[in-house]
Amino acid sequence: MSLREKQEIFARTLGIFLNWMAEQNYHWTMGDCWRSTDELLCPHCGTGVSYQELLKYNGRSKTLNSKHNMRLAQDIILFTNDGKMAQPEAYKPLGEKWKSLGGRWGGDFQDFPDWGHFEGIA
Repeated sequence: MSLREKQEIFARTLGIFLNWMAEQNYHWTMGDCWRSTDELLCPHCGTGVSYQELLKYNGRSKTLNSKHNMRLAQDIILFTNDGKMAQPEAYKPLGEKWKSLGGRWGGDFQDFPDWGHFEGIA
């Protein structure tokens, strides 16, 4: 299966998932989806790095080869009914639903749980 076909399946599955979240009355905003690997120049020193490299350097990602780079992942920020950021355990029903749709959930990552990370097939 081509990358484009995987991206389409991911996008369609994400749509189903987001509709399900709305039906369940979840409250959320969208985080990172696609992360460009284009080199960006620092305006102060001129050093070129990608956004993904910055995330890894700053401990916000464990890899340079994120599924976000391939348009195969979406981060979701979940909120409680009173507008506060949800605790990690609140993501568990979302993770179970996402996995039932065939995806991989970041809350299952053993070395670096990423509760709001939802990715498609690789």
